[in-house]
Amino acid sequence: MHAGTLARTSPAGNPANNFPNLTDLNLLPDANIVNLRFDYDLGWREKTRIFLAVDNVLNSKYAYTLETNSSGAKGYYYMPGTTFSVGLSLNY
Repeated sequence: MHAGTLARTSPAGNPANNFPNLTDLNLLPDANIVNLRFDYDLGWREKTRIFLAVDNVLNSKYAYTLETNSSGAKGYYYMPGTTFSVGLSLNY
């Protein structure tokens, strides 16, 4: 994946004008990420659920984008390791 290609938008008249020529300097390293989410229906009012989510289960080191520091050097912006989320979802 090339850095920044998923976040770009283009005008309908010329969809290619927002994508400059991408080079290997824009190329991010390959990554395989595993995320899990478990939901349980509490049965209260038919729309109340609790959940547990685990992101980056395998604790893979991966970069989301390239960043440039104040001296102009480029480096990877790494995402966090394994993270957990617990919550309650209410729909009404």
